[in-house]
Amino acid sequence: MSWALQFDGVNDYADLASQIDFATTGAYEITLSFKIESQTNNYILYSSSSGSATSLNYNGTQFVWKFSGSDTKLTAASSSVYGADLTIKLVQTAAGHKRIESADFGNSSYYTSARAFHLNRFCAQNGFRMKGYIESIVVSGQHSHNWSAASSSHAAGTPVLDDIIGGNDATGVNMPTDGSAWLNQSSGISVKVLRGSSIIASGQTTLTLSNGTDYT
Repeated sequence: MSWALQFDGVNDYADLASQIDFATTGAYEITLSFKIESQTNNYILYSSSSGSATSLNYNGTQFVWKFSGSDTKLTAASSSVYGADLTIKLVQTAAGHKRIESADFGNSSYYTSARAFHLNRFCAQNGFRMKGYIESIVVSGQHSHNWSAASSSHAAGTPVLDDIIGGNDATGVNMPTDGSAWLNQSSGISVKVLRGSSIIASGQTTLTLSNGTDYT
């Protein structure tokens, strides 16, 4: 079963309990599993509290990883991005070189000057938002974190995307509190009936659905 935390693209986002500061050198990776539904300027990662805004954004034609002083870009057509399940990886080498990697869209060029990156928010940058959902964000290397929708509580209340490794949970802001912010992506069909009912007659062992599929 797979879960995701949904974002409406209007005014909601999720804030980390504390900012994560990535050093200019030293290897790390940030692996994101997510979906963008529509609209341009979808900000997925963001921080502005260290004097220079840093972010990951999809602008309708490119993924843009912005770090202090510059950025690197990976071109990807919106027809291949919107509505697709995506995995994007942000990679920094030990020397501080940075690039975006994707099995679907290839890799960006390395930016070869050491630059810092900071993170304290998911899915918002000032007036810009992301319309879509996040399944997980995993950080390894300099820091260790795993924000997992599947491992978070899906009960009613303020949505919290749990960091099951680092404990730096992301709390939803302006999100519904009735549990509807969580998306259950399970594609299976569950059928529970009683033999002898009007659905399955006594002695019958198979239920045939309208699409012709048999369930025993």
